[in-house]
Amino acid sequence: AGSLDPDVIVLGTHQRSGIDRFANGSVAERVAAKSSVPVLVIPYRRRTTAVEPFSHLAVAVDFSAGSNRAIEQAFALACDPADRITLLHVVPGFSPGVPPHLYRYGIAEYQDQLLRDARRHLQLAVPVKRPTPAAIHTRVLVGDTTTEISRVVKNIGADLLVVGVPKRGVASRAMFGTTAARLLRLSAVPVLAVPVASSASARQETASLQLAA
Repeated sequence: AGSLDPDVIVLGTHQRSGIDRFANGSVAERVAAKSSVPVLVIPYRRRTTAVEPFSHLAVAVDFSAGSNRAIEQAFALACDPADRITLLHVVPGFSPGVPPHLYRYGIAEYQDQLLRDARRHLQLAVPVKRPTPAAIHTRVLVGDTTTEISRVVKNIGADLLVVGVPKRGVASRAMFGTTAARLLRLSAVPVLAVPVASSASARQETASLQLAA
C-alpha cells in the first residue's frame, strides 16, 4: 500500500479471541494502526448475501483530531439525502443510579455537567453550513466506551462504524489499542479506521469506499 498509494485498504477479519489472538495478533489491527490511508475492516460475521452501499454511518467521537477526521470522512461518504449519520460520544459512567445521599459530594452534578458539555460539543461538531445532505443525529452515552458504542451501533441498525486513528508512535498506537482496536474485535458491522493524516482527501476516498461497500 505504501508503494501503490491507494485511497483505501480493504481487509477481512476473522475476529479471533483468547489464546489465538494473543499468539497471532490481528493483521487488521496492525495495518489500521500504521496505515496513512483509511482501512475498511469487514468482520467475518457480516452477511454477504445482499451487499449494499453504506447508508447509516455511526461515528465514534472523542473530540480528538482523529475523531474530527472520522467525522469529516463520514460527511463525505454520506452523500444521499436518505443517508444517516449518528455521532456517538461516551461519558465514563459511575455506578448505576447514584444514591441520593451522594449528591452532597457532587458526583451526580459532575456527571450531569459532563453530559451537558458532551452534548454541546457534539452539536458544535456539525458545521453550520452542512457538508452533507444526510440526516445527522447525536447521542451521548454513559458507561464503557467499547461496550456502549457496540451496543448502540447494533440497536440503531448502523451498517458502518467510523473511528479515528491517532498519529503513529508508540504512545498513540497504545491509545489505538485501547478503544479502536477493541471495536475492530467486537463490531458486527464493518469498521472504517481513518488516520489523522491521509494522503488523499475525504472526497477522493469516498469513491473507493462506495465501491468497497
